[in-house]
Amino acid sequence: MWGKLVVFLGCVLAVKPTVRLRHNGNIYRSQADAIFITAERALNFMVKNHETLNLDGAVGARIMQGVYEQLIKTYGLSLPEKVVRKMKQVEELAGIAGDLGTMTAALRTPFYFSRAGFLLRPELWRFFLPSRRFKTLPTVDIGSLSDSDNLEEEPSDLCLREFIPHNLHPRCGISKKCFNAMTTSNYSSYSLTHQLLYFLVGIGAHCERELTDLMEGPPSTKQIEQHMSGFCARIDSEARTLEDQDFPTEFRDLFMEQVGLCGIAGFTQIARLRWLDHIVSWQSATTGCYHRFDGENLNPENFDPSHYGNYRRRRRSESIMQSENDEDDVCLSHRTAVALLALSAYTRRLVEEVVMKGVA
Repeated sequence: MWGKLVVFLGCVLAVKPTVRLRHNGNIYRSQADAIFITAERALNFMVKNHETLNLDGAVGARIMQGVYEQLIKTYGLSLPEKVVRKMKQVEELAGIAGDLGTMTAALRTPFYFSRAGFLLRPELWRFFLPSRRFKTLPTVDIGSLSDSDNLEEEPSDLCLREFIPHNLHPRCGISKKCFNAMTTSNYSSYSLTHQLLYFLVGIGAHCERELTDLMEGPPSTKQIEQHMSGFCARIDSEARTLEDQDFPTEFRDLFMEQVGLCGIAGFTQIARLRWLDHIVSWQSATTGCYHRFDGENLNPENFDPSHYGNYRRRRRSESIMQSENDEDDVCLSHRTAVALLALSAYTRRLVEEVVMKGVA
């Protein structure tokens, strides 16, 4: 059985993988190959072009580093040695990209770094949440995703920052105002994924007790799980809506962020195998980055660091990265980062399938 799941470990980073979808619900060799190869190509691109990697791009690498580290720690003894070795290589590469991106972000965007640089701390992503499932909800009207701007960027970052000690602010000093904003039930799109991110950062900062203290009823970590399950049920509903619309280009960043964050939270059912080939196909065949899609119009304001807090449609700041002198291949930092998040979710699904089947 392992012959169908084993990862090809050769040096094939110059070759863009082709995913052949299987229909029995299991990840097969071609899909396992695609996950690791696609991740390595994207990370190698980040490392090679780190001078143009922005903070949001580096966060994607840092989260992947944390996910792989925790997967190895949790399941390493139950995995084939070759898979563990490959995962350690990806983890190390993600760490290098995260380190280089941290230096670049601090130098190029010092104000943004002062507000959100804590997201680049490796220790923030050293947690592992148990696997669980959410209730499948009906899809939604795509129009509800078009202009969802419930959470402004700068206040959202400040709410995340409340978990971290800074100046005279104590660790886990979260406000009722932020908690209420991050638990309201009428958000969608990027505002909804940022609500989930709020809880993930809170867990990474070891602030579970403070979160539960602000919830109604007897304090319990199950309340945190219930919030995240509710978020991911709605996020999954939106993701399937985007699938029904053939993944409109302006929503693909959101889609990959949705898959990634819910997968990292332990809800790997969102990492549907029929979506993996789409995510892999959006990678540049020549550079390994995730780039501008054909015919896509990019908002110039999203590329101006001075517009921090005013980016269009909550997709956060973007940065054009160098692209092998190919003017037609516009590589995007944030887009590559959310692709790494999605690939992290698929990696967890792959690993847990292998462990569950007891493959030797």
